[in-house]
Amino acid sequence: MPQLPVPLPAAVSSSSYDILQAFFYGRAFAITLSKRLGEAVVDAVAEVSRAAAERPQRLKDFQDEVAALARKEMADASVPERAGSSGGGGGADGSSTGTSEADVQALVDDLRAEIAYSRAILQQMRTGGKSGAPPGPPPA
Repeated sequence: MPQLPVPLPAAVSSSSYDILQAFFYGRAFAITLSKRLGEAVVDAVAEVSRAAAERPQRLKDFQDEVAALARKEMADASVPERAGSSGGGGGADGSSTGTSEADVQALVDDLRAEIAYSRAILQQMRTGGKSGAPPGPPPA
């Protein structure tokens, strides 16, 4: 242990001085450690508070990113977007906005026709193409 720059008083023995020196080093260590731990706790609480304050904005950004990607994918797939749609659900009463039931039914019918056509081709491929030419394209 390094010696303190304080001169040894004549009334204090060498062993007593070492004990005093250990006491003051221990006390200084405890004060410094307490101060550093306090700063670390304050920093951690500040970080948690900042993260909690940013969470709503991060959630909104995530939702916006998902909606933008969904709209892009729908546009790439040539699926018509509803009028006034912002990626949300239908109207306030649960009805769809901007899309009539006839349009939806026509879309469902087209999809069913495409599925039937795909099944017919798969069946023909499984049987080895014995029935001749594949059926015509599905109705548009």
